[in-house]
Amino acid sequence: MISENRNGWVEVMMQQEHAALSGECMKYWHHETFKQQPSWPSALQATSRHDDAWKTLDEEPMLDENGWPVSFVHYPVPPKLGAYRNTINALEEEDPYQAYLLSSHYGSFFKESEVPEEIAFMQEEIARQQRLIVGWQWNFLMAAEHFHLLQFFDDLSLYICMNTPGASKEQEVPWFRDGFRQTFDSLNHETIQAHWKDEETVVLQPFPFTEPFTVEVKRRCVKQPLQAPKDLWDVKPDSRRVTLQPAD
Repeated sequence: MISENRNGWVEVMMQQEHAALSGECMKYWHHETFKQQPSWPSALQATSRHDDAWKTLDEEPMLDENGWPVSFVHYPVPPKLGAYRNTINALEEEDPYQAYLLSSHYGSFFKESEVPEEIAFMQEEIARQQRLIVGWQWNFLMAAEHFHLLQFFDDLSLYICMNTPGASKEQEVPWFRDGFRQTFDSLNHETIQAHWKDEETVVLQPFPFTEPFTVEVKRRCVKQPLQAPKDLWDVKPDSRRVTLQPAD
C-alpha cells in the first residue's frame, strides 16, 4: 500500500487502486496511432494491473512500531519477491504479453541492488523475458515502448498519490521534482514536467494527453495509530479528485 504522512494523520491507498489510476490515465495517451496496435489492449491491462502482486499483501496490512500502516517503500523483501513471482507466473498462463511487461517492471526495481535474493530474482525475470520474446516473436521495440509507458503511468500515479495536494516543488517527493524519467519519440524526447497548480489540479508540460481529464484517488484517512492491522478496514474509504491539464 501507499502510506503517506499528512501532518499528523496518514493517507492510505491500496496498490491495486493506484494501479487502476495508472490505467485510467493511460486511456488518454495522446498517440492515437500507437493505440491502434493489436498489443495495445494487453499493454493497457498490464498497466492497470501492474500491482496485482500487492493484493494479498494489502489485505493483511503491516503496521510499524507506532501503529501506522507500512508503505510499499519500507515493506520487507522476502514476501514482496514471493508475491511478484507468483503474480507473474499466474499471468503468464493468462496473457504472456502482460506477464512480460510485469516481469520487466518488477525486475527493473533491482538493477542497482547488491542483495543476493533481489539479484537472483532480477536474473530469473531477465531469463523469463528472453524466453517470452523469443518464443512469441513479439516486436521488441514495441514491447520496450509499452514497458516505458507502464513505468511512466506508474510514476504519474505515484506522483498524484504520494505528494500532498497543492505541494510546491520543494515539498514534492524527490523522485519527481526534476520531471519524469521516461521520454517518448512522439514528444520529441522532452522531459515531462509536472507541478501542482492547486490542491485539485496537476499541470503537465509537455501535455501528453488528448484532453484534460479528472481522476479519483481512492484512499483511507487514518487519523490515529491502529491497534491491529484489521482495524484499517474499519476506516471508511473516500476519494479526492485531481484534474490533469496542460500549462496555460
